[in-house]
Amino acid sequence: IDGFAYIGGDVRTINGFEFHDFAFRAFDCSPYFAMRPTMRLTVTAGDAADGAVLATVAGESVVLTEVVANTGDYAISDVTLVDVLGRRLSVGDLAAGEAVTNQVVVTADAATTTYRATASGTSLDAAAVPYLGTTITAEGSASIEVFATAAVRDAALAARLAANVRAACAYQPRPDLEVLSIEFEGGAPTLTNETFSVRVRVANSGEIATRTGRLSAYVGAAAPVAPGTPATRSVDLRGTGYETLLPGESFEYVFAGLRTPAEGGACHVRVLIDADDVIEELSEGNNQLPAFAWLTPITLDTAVDADGVLLSWNCYDGQTYTILVSPLLSGARTPFAGLVEILDANGDVTAETDGLAIPADPSGTLSIRIPTTENDVSGFFSLRVNILDDDSDVR
Repeated sequence: IDGFAYIGGDVRTINGFEFHDFAFRAFDCSPYFAMRPTMRLTVTAGDAADGAVLATVAGESVVLTEVVANTGDYAISDVTLVDVLGRRLSVGDLAAGEAVTNQVVVTADAATTTYRATASGTSLDAAAVPYLGTTITAEGSASIEVFATAAVRDAALAARLAANVRAACAYQPRPDLEVLSIEFEGGAPTLTNETFSVRVRVANSGEIATRTGRLSAYVGAAAPVAPGTPATRSVDLRGTGYETLLPGESFEYVFAGLRTPAEGGACHVRVLIDADDVIEELSEGNNQLPAFAWLTPITLDTAVDADGVLLSWNCYDGQTYTILVSPLLSGARTPFAGLVEILDANGDVTAETDGLAIPADPSGTLSIRIPTTENDVSGFFSLRVNILDDDSDVR
């Protein structure tokens, strides 16, 4: 989950109609999802480890140990255990970190058997927002492999051990490239057509040194991307000083000059290491990581006062703006070359220019007036956004 959007605002009644001023913005939900109520149920057979199969002989008694543990951050109430024999046992309330143990004795029969147990409870801790009232469940199992005699059992285990040794000798250690983090430099972008940068940390979490290959960034990729997908920006790490990584080593790289889409709403950014999929790794599932921002489109507000036409809009450094005017709503719009007054937050004039290339204001909001004393300002006005490149030329 990248984030929530919440709405709120004033309600105004004009001529019997209600107008709602809804404001959307991104919301960091990570604190709510970092803490949660969780429960774990482990079932072990005899002295076998959790998840291991116990090898025994037909007719022997085996102790099955069930441990219900609250592994989360909040208390869990009314916990119930359905043990390996299907009996329903009341455990009660479990505080965070608390565990309860139950043991059952079974007799090994002539077949290999898996014994399963389940546990459930309710999150009633008032602090467990947004999990209040949810049901927390867990399940566990243990298996018993039964042999006719001890001699048959020992021979089978010896054969398996030999096979495991052969497999271990044939094992080839591998590297594991992993994207550890992705973060926006200087804060997440907020506007459409805004330039931004992301800082990426990549590590080798494997067992041997490796080449790093190609690192790619994708703007607009909400879902995981496949190797070979055309990237928004890509860099071959050969010759950058990051072309190889020893086990445990990491490096940071900054993708600068990325640009948000022209559409408002959710903006997903994703980075992928080994984008050409040429490195054989322990895992390919940790090669990419996403980031998220919520974009507000550039919106032009208009008003008229005694001195002229007032225009204001949200702006971004790295853009200029051209005022367009048309005598008709559906007519051709032409750039307005007349006098334009730049206004501060108090409505005072701070500079004069024309309407062809108005620079952005560092405050993020640009307000201008087209004075009636200097211009014929009748008509329909609109705004053209000019995106600049590194040389300040319009892209």
